[in-house]
Parts: sequence; C-alpha cells; structure tokens
Amino acid sequence: MGCGGIGLRHMEELAKNPYVSLVAFCDLDVNKAKVAAEKFGIRDTSTFSDAEEMFDKIEIDAAYFCVPPYAHGSEMTVIERGIPFFIEKPVDLDLKRVRRIASAIEKRGLLTSVGYMNRYRRGVQLAKETFKDDPPILVLGGWIRKEMSGGQIS
Repeated sequence: MGCGGIGLRHMEELAKNPYVSLVAFCDLDVNKAKVAAEKFGIRDTSTFSDAEEMFDKIEIDAAYFCVPPYAHGSEMTVIERGIPFFIEKPVDLDLKRVRRIASAIEKRGLLTSVGYMNRYRRGVQLAKETFKDDPPILVLGGWIRKEMSGGQIS
C-alpha cells in the first residue's frame, strides 16, 4: 500500500531479493500503482486504489504499508488475516487506533516491523551518545503539515 516516494524506494530493494515477488500494488492514485506494477511487478500483477479490495482479491504472504499517517486504517485487515507486515513511520495520527493495532498484533503474535531510517544513522547514534551525558539545553524543531503527516523537522 502506497506507491509514492518511500514506497517506491522499498520496492526497489524488494525487487532485488530473489525470494520476493511483488504481486499487488495499491495507491489512492491507481495510476501510481500501475506505474509501480509495470516497473517492479511480476507477470499478471494487480493494481488497486482500495486496500480492502486488494486483500479480498489477492492472496499475499506479507504486506508493506508505505502511506502517509493520515491514510492508515487497513492494518486491522491484515492482522485479522494473519498477514505479517512492515509499516513506515509515523504509524498513524490516531493514538487510539495505534493502540488497538498494537494490541491486536500482540494477541495474534504477528510478525511486524516499523521502518524509521534515522534510527540507525551514524549522526543520530552520535547525537544519542553525546547527549546521554550532556543533555542539550535548547532544541529547535518544526512541523510539516502536522494535521496530515505529524512529520516533524529539526
């Protein structure tokens, strides 16, 4: 789910893995899904603009959610079906929904992962180590379209 910037980046890497077949693509803009399917999909790949429809029609082994935080909501469908999944951060803007999803994942014992590339960046690790013993006094930051993405910048 999600055939925009970060979704395409994940597809580039997944397509290199000989054990992965990209069989279905979903984006609110179905044209983005079609472009991604042409570039990364196997023969007879399906495209959708609705995730629920995709899960009803295509049998998959795992799912990737690479959508903006405001576009989440289909995760419960894959949890109910027992499909392992990867999700890009931020995982959602609705804390109650996040807690329901986390609880359902735990009850199901489902394999999941949240992607956050900055977690492992050298600069982030260096700052974490530096600030451990000498916390910063002032930190500046801002928000980019907070109501839709929750995406902070600093």
